[in-house]
Amino acid sequence: MDYNDHLSKTYKTYDYNGTLIIYDLGEEKNTKVIDFFDSYFKKTNSDISNIPKGRQSIINEYPLYFVGKEFIKDRGKTRNFMTAQCGGE
Repeated sequence: MDYNDHLSKTYKTYDYNGTLIIYDLGEEKNTKVIDFFDSYFKKTNSDISNIPKGRQSIINEYPLYFVGKEFIKDRGKTRNFMTAQCGGE
């Protein structure tokens, strides 16, 4: 998985319970979109260039579930939503 070969040069990083969240901004210009996670997660200045590239990298991907402006922390509720509304986990 060469995940960070394809990231744009513009990204933000956050910490959530010790987990690094990388938010790839791409060409986004809308500040509401760019700053969306700022009020939910602790902002960090992590340099992701030192994360190994290639198949040796292990990435855990988690869906982030929001209802209105509330972040739903319960993974069971997130899993149920993903299964019912998105056709999978």
